[in-house]
Amino acid sequence: MTLHRRHVPLVILSACQSAAQGQGEEPLGSVAARLTAAGIPAVLAMTHSVLVPTTRALFGKLYEQLARHRAIGEALDAARFHLHNHPEKYEVQRGPERVPLRLYDWFVPALYQSGADVPLLRKAGKGAHIETTAPRTNLPAGPESGFFGRRSELWDIERGFAAKARRITLTGFGGQGKTALALEAGRWLTRTGLFESAVFVDYSRVQAADAVAVAVSHIGTVLGESLPDAGAAEQALKRTATLVILDNLESLAAEPLRELLAAANGWSESGGTRVLLTTRTPDFGHPDYRIEGTNVHRRILLAGLGRRKAPDDALEWFAELAKLPPAPEVPSPSREALIELFDRVRFHPLSIRVLAQQLKTRRPAELASASAGCSPPLRPARPDRRTRRPSCWPRYASRSTGWTSTPERCCLGSASSRAGRSRRTSSRSPASATSKPARPAPSGPCCGGNWSRRRWSRPSPCRGSSRRSCASIRHWPPCSGSS
Repeated sequence: MTLHRRHVPLVILSACQSAAQGQGEEPLGSVAARLTAAGIPAVLAMTHSVLVPTTRALFGKLYEQLARHRAIGEALDAARFHLHNHPEKYEVQRGPERVPLRLYDWFVPALYQSGADVPLLRKAGKGAHIETTAPRTNLPAGPESGFFGRRSELWDIERGFAAKARRITLTGFGGQGKTALALEAGRWLTRTGLFESAVFVDYSRVQAADAVAVAVSHIGTVLGESLPDAGAAEQALKRTATLVILDNLESLAAEPLRELLAAANGWSESGGTRVLLTTRTPDFGHPDYRIEGTNVHRRILLAGLGRRKAPDDALEWFAELAKLPPAPEVPSPSREALIELFDRVRFHPLSIRVLAQQLKTRRPAELASASAGCSPPLRPARPDRRTRRPSCWPRYASRSTGWTSTPERCCLGSASSRAGRSRRTSSRSPASATSKPARPAPSGPCCGGNWSRRRWSRPSPCRGSSRRSCASIRHWPPCSGSS
């Protein structure tokens, strides 16, 4: 076994029921016992389902004790005592109040050990000097509210770069968290040692026409070298394993983008360097960035931050956002109300961030009634290729509702348009109503447009007082219909 031959002293299986014995429905069932039988000295696994807050507290204390040169068994005992003495996991709604959930699950971790209980780390000899080199990066610090979710995507990025992938593209419409995921991947992969440095280039903040020169300048700054062109950057990247993150490529024109993709292809083939790209464009149409038939380039399509049946990541992130100022003026919403609101926006991360601020001053029922014109609930639309922005993204502000750049504005526009037409219809005289029947109500917010699985039918021209609001969303697919 490879792990045994490489003298791995400890394997940790943090998945639920990874210490289960012979349960065929559990993918990791019996793995702990088999690893021990294969010669691994110590295996730490979970006997039951385990909460994310439990694993955070458990491994935080475990690693702290291991770093203090405690034996593995002793470190686990200290971590179990910590879980027993701190049973609070997270807050839950109990009637009108939020109370901490207390769960005594200190017994969940189980240690399989075939040899003596010895320290995982040994103390350095007297006078020994340990050199540590911090990775060279220009990555910004992590968000104050933390990073939640995207475990599967982070795993795909790490495994892809560790295997055959040289270039990985993160794609999805605006606000799905492509930049946040790319930055978290950069921080994680430099911290774990897969890359010695990381270079972040955000093209949404750059006005220069030469995209390659911008990237070369950032690479030279991080690596501390003077690089005149892309060829010199390629040689520098060959000497230092670097993760190059090229962000918001939809901001570039066709020709600068083509030149940058060609240069990035050469950089990704230089030694241990890899390239991570983000864009709203689903396919670059470049031969070196095919999305099928190759492992060298991979595309990861981002969806929402969870779903109705798995809302924990979104709820935990919302809880952290709610702790940021200003303080809430209304009681915290219930778990069910939050899930309902999140589901209306398909767990869109940027919408959740806006909801976290709105729900400090407004109740969920107010927000739900404000978007009642959207039926069925809002579905993220396809990107508008002409503007390279999400088709359902708003371009106007609603003073009455207070929404700021969220997809729900699409629904509010629909409600206001229908309300205006309703008032005009009711003000007609009976004679005019008889001579000219009222037009049927449209099926979507864009004055009669319809979205189906096969095609988007263009909306009819705007009428009357609804012209102003519809002009702002004339290119959007509507909220109604199936997607």
